[in-house]
Amino acid sequence: MHLRARPLTEPNCSNSDDFFRQAARMIRSTGLALAQETPICIPDDEIGDGKDHVRPDLKSEYTRRYFELIAGTVGK
Repeated sequence: MHLRARPLTEPNCSNSDDFFRQAARMIRSTGLALAQETPICIPDDEIGDGKDHVRPDLKSEYTRRYFELIAGTVGK
């Protein structure tokens, strides 16, 4: 299975905050851990060539954000 993190864009991302928090509670109730309850949301001006792509000049920045988020959960 290949899993890939996809960024979520505004305004859909922040408008779904309640959904993400409820989903996180359900997931945690199974014993699984989450790095955070809500996804990293991309502002409209940081969207690249598709609704689920960050601008090319920001890819390193978003990769760093995801890395720091995931690295912070290792060993917990």
